[in-house]
Amino acid sequence: MVDIFNNNRINYLILFIISIVTLNYQDHSIYGGLDGSYFWAFNYILSHQPQDLDKITNIYGPLAFLHNPVHYGYLIIIGTVFQILVKFTYGYAILKAGKQFETSAKTALILFGLSSLVVFSTEAYFSLICILFLLLYHKEKKQSYLVLIALFTIVGYYYKCAIGLSCALYQGLYYLYAVFTNKKPELKLFITILGYNVLFFVLIGLALFRSFTPIADSLVIYFQNIIMFNEISSVYNRNESAFLLILSLVSAVSVFWFNKNADFRLFWLFGIFFLYTGYTHSIVRMDNSHYMGFLVCLAMLIICCGLFYKYISKYTFPLLAVSFFSYYGNLINKKDYGEFILSVPNGPAYFVNAVFNHEQHVKLNVKKTFKNLKYPYKLSNLILHKIKDGSVDFFPWDFGYVEANHLSNWKPRPFLQNLNMSAYFDKKTAEYFNSAEAPDFLIWHDGYFAGQYLSGIDNSYLLSNEINSIQAILKNYHVIKKQDNSLILEKNKEAVKITISDLAAPQEINSAEWIPLPEHKDILACNVVYDFNAWRGIKKQIYRDDEFFIEYRDKTKKRIRKRIWPSDAKEFIWLNPYISNPFDSTAYKDIQEIRFINTNKSIHSGKLKIQFKSLKIHSADTTSTTTFLYKWFNAELE
Repeated sequence: MVDIFNNNRINYLILFIISIVTLNYQDHSIYGGLDGSYFWAFNYILSHQPQDLDKITNIYGPLAFLHNPVHYGYLIIIGTVFQILVKFTYGYAILKAGKQFETSAKTALILFGLSSLVVFSTEAYFSLICILFLLLYHKEKKQSYLVLIALFTIVGYYYKCAIGLSCALYQGLYYLYAVFTNKKPELKLFITILGYNVLFFVLIGLALFRSFTPIADSLVIYFQNIIMFNEISSVYNRNESAFLLILSLVSAVSVFWFNKNADFRLFWLFGIFFLYTGYTHSIVRMDNSHYMGFLVCLAMLIICCGLFYKYISKYTFPLLAVSFFSYYGNLINKKDYGEFILSVPNGPAYFVNAVFNHEQHVKLNVKKTFKNLKYPYKLSNLILHKIKDGSVDFFPWDFGYVEANHLSNWKPRPFLQNLNMSAYFDKKTAEYFNSAEAPDFLIWHDGYFAGQYLSGIDNSYLLSNEINSIQAILKNYHVIKKQDNSLILEKNKEAVKITISDLAAPQEINSAEWIPLPEHKDILACNVVYDFNAWRGIKKQIYRDDEFFIEYRDKTKKRIRKRIWPSDAKEFIWLNPYISNPFDSTAYKDIQEIRFINTNKSIHSGKLKIQFKSLKIHSADTTSTTTFLYKWFNAELE
């Protein structure tokens, strides 16, 4: 009987069929919220090519629209083709690797089919493609593999910075691996891949940006995101079982002790390295959506180990199973988690809807979008008439108003978007709002949770997180209308002057100690510098950062706790008046005492340096700064 799997054309056809059959569902409608706003903006910019496009730098990357293509033009079709192409390339790499490691084509195709049933995760596919091509080059010495490695690394970077950077890191480690295993260092390989990566980084960047400046900016943005990432993401919404995490890591590393095959050890080393660099978020935020990426990639990595079944020890798969289920066991909420692992998607139906029934599919998603964005994004006809002749932007992060109101005058700011992330992005946004390029109108929507106007992400305080941007808004805009939880602002003819000055000299305080606030007549603020030790830096990078809080206490001794981040705290923390609702005069609290606490006392000496500051708004109104703020927020009610 003839083995049909000896025919490459048939094998490639099977790869293509599996890629179609396992095509994963994507909701192409637009929805509200942080991520929805992000992905919509990337789609909009790509499709509508707004003015000054070369000045707009995306925090994820200019190909981030592929995360969730929406109903503009043929983006849905592009996203579908992209997913199929990535899966097919992954299957091609498995098929080629199977031949090198004496695995039959039939077995390689089965492994590809199984790993394709795991929810589509571009991070996992990109990393495994690069690792498998690296191994194939190691065997065959074909330059084409190096070109493909560089291509997927850089496309991954422009798709989402962390993917490309993680892939690039373990390519560099290939050289170090050769050094530490006493093999001849493959310096030529390292230099070649580096050269290809730089070349593709520039060429693809120029094709997307048409300018060198955004290419350099993208690296700066990635660096700034890394600085703040663990601080922002460390939330205590997880199981406290660090033991399971340790057991998972020990089990994964122990695989080396039972396998002497150099190719397998190289594959597993770089796979594990990618997991623990590319998916730090899953260790930091232990909930379903963030854990999924790590588990999907780990599952695919384990399935791919089947390529080496002739060379690996009998202890390998039990160890891999322990690693997987220990990590899974640390997840606090397993509700509906079964759908993430080895689900059988209706790929052909998704393909037909996205490609052959494209127009009908688009109309359906337009209707879903309208339903998703009907409230609170819909603006009144009076507001729409008022803002129609000028440019408009949104603060702090939600762009859903553009689609909900079919606005054609949105002027995207250069940095999309600060997302309450760090002082760096806050200052960039403030520079823009202070410049001549600032939009004519600004829509300031409520905070991260509806009804809590000044709330920031993860129970932080917007007046501390975004103080530079808010100063710029207070200087350059005035309120013309309030709708629901949104303020409609118009640009001033003349900027209001705001000054910040130090109050007395810096002083040293103790962590968790209540500190009385100094007398003041304007807005009272401070900055705080922590005396961190080396343990905090290690813990922050390999596991998770601590949580940091400021607690406010008024004369009734009632406490208000808000999260802060040390990188931002050394810039500015808003103290007095504490405003929970800017539209209610009784919500401007006079804070008497504050204290700074964090959940791990071992990461710093317990001493902090605090510098009190005064923020004064100079206006023609002779009333207090507090009264000015209340009048500013409520101007349209007068």
